[in-house]
Amino acid sequence: MDAQNETTPMPGGPQERQGGADGQEENFTIDKVAFGAFVAARRKQQGLTQKQLAQRLFVSDKAVSKWERGLSMPDIQLLRPLARTLDVTVAELLACRPLPPFPVPPADAEALVQRAIELSAPAQSLPRAHRPGLLAGALAAAAAELFFLRLLGMPGQDIAAGPLLPAAMAAGFLVYFCLGVRTQLPYYYDLDRISFYADGPFHMNMAGLAFNNRNWPFIVAAVQRALAAALVAAPVLGGAAHLAGLPPQAGMAAGGLVLLLVLFIAIYRAGRSRN
Repeated sequence: MDAQNETTPMPGGPQERQGGADGQEENFTIDKVAFGAFVAARRKQQGLTQKQLAQRLFVSDKAVSKWERGLSMPDIQLLRPLARTLDVTVAELLACRPLPPFPVPPADAEALVQRAIELSAPAQSLPRAHRPGLLAGALAAAAAELFFLRLLGMPGQDIAAGPLLPAAMAAGFLVYFCLGVRTQLPYYYDLDRISFYADGPFHMNMAGLAFNNRNWPFIVAAVQRALAAALVAAPVLGGAAHLAGLPPQAGMAAGGLVLLLVLFIAIYRAGRSRN
């Protein structure tokens, strides 16, 4: 065999894939530790600190540190700017090593493509974005509570002027977050710190918090739980205000306050814990 036809096994590449020869599905994996070591070595060769590299990519230095320690991988949108900053090709970045100048063998090229696909695929551990079951359960519980308030003798106009408004607001938001919310943010959310989210009539601006595709699925899940809790709590607070002899507006104010508090707490906690 000629030397030109020989290929060097690529870490995690075709020579290390499972199956293939016996007709089973082939699996390609990315070695996070090897990837991080390669990024760290190239960064140092370019004379960059982790903070300087992070500034060029519009990410935090903590993110770069996690890459280099093999704890996480950059989003697929960052591969080209990261490779350009490190003065390597995207293929070399995915291979975790310098590649020869001659064309990459077809088998190795296939492995690199599979690695890119793996990076772009959503993580299997992410929470489900659309949850109609949670929506149906919360709506049924709130409706039963409002009906029970009527059985207890609370006038219909007091229910309408008290717990019904915050319950309706929570229900409307919950319908959106359980059925219509975006499952993935546009790529530019991962390139810069963006605290504003808009989707049709729904707008949200959270000062001090950056939305991105790392924390967005967890924010959505936290908001879904918070809205379901606020929806169920609104009739309870309205009934408590009625039993205490307070005007219906007191129950409405209590339900609205709880709605706002649980929303802000859920968003900030989920967003900051995943940044």
